[in-house]
Amino acid sequence: LINTCGSQVALPLIYGRQRVGINRVYIGTSGTDNKYLHMIGTLCEGPIQGVATIDGVAQVYLNDKIYTSYGSYFTYQIFTGTPTQTVCTSLQTYIPSWTDPLKNTAYIYCVFEFNPDVFSSVPEVTVVLDGLKVYNPATAVTAYSDNPALCARDFMTRRSCRGGMEIAAARIDDTLVNSCASYCTT
Repeated sequence: LINTCGSQVALPLIYGRQRVGINRVYIGTSGTDNKYLHMIGTLCEGPIQGVATIDGVAQVYLNDKIYTSYGSYFTYQIFTGTPTQTVCTSLQTYIPSWTDPLKNTAYIYCVFEFNPDVFSSVPEVTVVLDGLKVYNPATAVTAYSDNPALCARDFMTRRSCRGGMEIAAARIDDTLVNSCASYCTT
């Protein structure tokens, strides 16, 4: 849950629902007297389902307070980390030098409006995520699931420089995976 700031921080694989901190990879300012602070924080490898919503409220926290308590002084956008993800045009509008689409990386774009009564420093940002989309061999569909059997299968077959065991899917007994997934659901 701790926020980091570094270009060498590994992106985690997030399965199921998990609250995570960000890795700040970009910070810039805009507006008169640098009134707005723009921040990109990576979350995990994608593609993910997105931010969890509880009682109609997206679960984004600033210093352990839900983001809605900051009113209009804080806004955000979530990028789910698809392979075709494009650059954050909202940030690029204010800071044209930002051109990285961060493909395959789930991240949050945050905008803080300066007000010393609201923010005395850059807050710690945490997000409750519904994580990676996984392949279900019973339905042949790739979608979000918190089923441990499907998550384990995904980890075993995932081919990524960031994680996964890279075992060929043909070597996995999907009949057993389906049986285990059904047991976990029950």
